[in-house]
Amino acid sequence: MWCVMTIQDAKRMLTKTPPKYRWARRLSAGAVGGAAAAAFMAMVASIGTAAESHDGFALLSLISSTFIGDATAAHPGWSAIVGLSVHLLFGAGLGVLFAAVTRSLDSVLGLLATGLLYGAMIFVVMSYVVLPAMNPALADTMRSWWFVLYHLAFGLGLPLALHVPRWLSIPREVDYHA
Repeated sequence: MWCVMTIQDAKRMLTKTPPKYRWARRLSAGAVGGAAAAAFMAMVASIGTAAESHDGFALLSLISSTFIGDATAAHPGWSAIVGLSVHLLFGAGLGVLFAAVTRSLDSVLGLLATGLLYGAMIFVVMSYVVLPAMNPALADTMRSWWFVLYHLAFGLGLPLALHVPRWLSIPREVDYHA
């Protein structure tokens, strides 16, 4: 017998979270939202680099060159997969941090503004602190206005992906004594 979950079943499952697991639920939603926002950012970046008549996977190869070095030229497909994996995992981590910081924000506009500011801050930290130490070749390419746009796309996608259950009218608080 096949098991099919309906939207009502999913809502019922999500609303029956005991109070002691709310943090775990919030942080796991942050990880999923961060990975989804990183995927959105990678999609926007691939379109942007393809529009500049470059290889759409060039940025993913540059990300993977941090870890696998010169092997990116010999194995472009694998380097793109490694780059995408690193990008999604890093996005998931940043999503967990965003979920922990914005737990008290309820306004949609506040969340979107905070997400855009968060994306801009990530751009500054990655461009001028992290990447110059880890991968100078990628740091040199990140100094264009396109990369500001890519990180703003991440900052916009993060609150959207993180708060979809709220906008699907799944209640946040449930009376557990009923």
